[in-house]
Amino acid sequence: MKTEIIFPEVFHNPETVEYEEDNAGRALAIADGLCGWAGCSVGAKMPCNFGAGMVKIKKRLGSALPNDLIKMAETLVPTIDK
Repeated sequence: MKTEIIFPEVFHNPETVEYEEDNAGRALAIADGLCGWAGCSVGAKMPCNFGAGMVKIKKRLGSALPNDLIKMAETLVPTIDK
C-alpha cells in the first residue's frame, strides 16, 4: 500500500495562507515548512506552488531551510504554552 503525502495548504494556495505574528503563527509556519521538506525527502510529487510556499515561509521566519526550521522548532516548543 502506497501512502499519499498531503502537503500543507501553503504549497497549494500560498496567497490564501496568512501566518499570525504570535508564537502559534510561527509554529504553524515551521510545521508547514518541515512537512514540505519531509514530503520532498521521501520523493513525493511536489505541488505546483511549492516554491511560492517556501518563499512565504521564509518571509515569515527569515529562513525556510530544513536545518534552520529544525533549530527554530527546538527553540519554539518550550514557549508554546507561554
